[in-house]
Amino acid sequence: MRVVGGLVRPAEIPCSAWGSGPPVLLLHGITTSSADWAEIAPALATGRQVLAYDQRGHGDRADVGPYSLDRLTEDVTAFLDARGLAKVDLIGHSMGGVVAMRFALAHPSRVRSLLLISATAEPVSPVPAEVILRLATVGRERGMAALAQIIDRIDNSLPFRSKPQRDRFRHDFARTSVEAYATLGRELSQYPSMLDELARLDIAALVMVGEHDTPLRSAAVRLAGTLRRARFVVVPDAAHAPHLENPTHCLAAILAHLDTADDADVRSTEPGEFSHMTVPTMPVRDVLTEAYGRVHRLVHDALASLRPGTFVHQIEPGTNSIAWLVWHLTRIQDHHIADIMGEPELWADPQWATRTGVERDVSTRGQGDGPDEIAALAKADSDGVSAYHDAVMARTFGYLSGVTEAELARIIDTSYTPPVSVGVRLVSVLSDNLQHAGQALFVRGMHERMEQAR
Repeated sequence: MRVVGGLVRPAEIPCSAWGSGPPVLLLHGITTSSADWAEIAPALATGRQVLAYDQRGHGDRADVGPYSLDRLTEDVTAFLDARGLAKVDLIGHSMGGVVAMRFALAHPSRVRSLLLISATAEPVSPVPAEVILRLATVGRERGMAALAQIIDRIDNSLPFRSKPQRDRFRHDFARTSVEAYATLGRELSQYPSMLDELARLDIAALVMVGEHDTPLRSAAVRLAGTLRRARFVVVPDAAHAPHLENPTHCLAAILAHLDTADDADVRSTEPGEFSHMTVPTMPVRDVLTEAYGRVHRLVHDALASLRPGTFVHQIEPGTNSIAWLVWHLTRIQDHHIADIMGEPELWADPQWATRTGVERDVSTRGQGDGPDEIAALAKADSDGVSAYHDAVMARTFGYLSGVTEAELARIIDTSYTPPVSVGVRLVSVLSDNLQHAGQALFVRGMHERMEQAR
């Protein structure tokens, strides 16, 4: 394989192709491959030439590096140039959508229209960069196939897919370069917003998001409201991969867009309006998932790249450390989510006391702790506490994904007046966690400031 300046020569990017006619290029998401388009590509190819290739670090090109969103965008240019394609319709899923937007901003005259599936123009990663890096460590140590099995168990969107689709997901994930996963996953959680630039882009666009893709729904609405010529579609009975989870509805929306992308009425008359907009709703479960996701991100902000000693630092003797604050808020959440679900607490598994270095039994959650108990966490392990928090959050998100209004109204504690429902308890835990996560960030800031002053 010949490489020039880190870029594979254009002719060396193989692709799958269907049909003939005006070209449509499909860009897949992270840890998948061009095989992801198999359900809809043949139907799209009626009167069109549909093309799809494996992005670098993925599928048959897993060994092609280096990895960055810039490199992926440059590959689009190289691919089109090699085939003499002056202008295409670009369809991108997730990371592929980000690449499609970057290409459209760099080469607007080469894009007839944009179709953005489960993609955002700003970082809205449900998995913080620090978690991506820890997962990548698992991939390096145990292999990407083992990591695929872990993701398959915790990804709330995968239940919307058929068994063959889940099998292919694990197969494609296992083939992905672990370095591509680490580098691109981190970049997707940190890249600069493109919204201001996209507001000036005069290209017809379709923004599509799954009904159950909770982390991306709000950002997808912002994206559609920013683009000057946008349609917006919410795909029912779908999560993060509508083209797999509800291909019939997804295909109908894509074909309608491709057939009318040149129509004058696609243009919105005012910023924030959408042509042919499917008005999204936001169920209470999505609000709660978004809110708990904020706690998750705040905790990882507090734990990311800590200086030595910061994790267990106390501003004054007897005050709360980051170690105690994160352990305590996670224990509270673990206890109440387990109670709501009627399941044992995760802390009941002895591995967590061992991994966190916090030798406390399942009956203790930190309420009423004094200076001695807080100081006892001086030997706590930040990676272990973070992993425990991630496990509790994964369980919480799994529960919230299926919660109903009837479940939220269920009474679980009659010792209060009025009695406490599931919904009230979830909000109570959320309120407590936000306070403690904010305190952890404050302690971190104070310690870093003290260290800088020395």
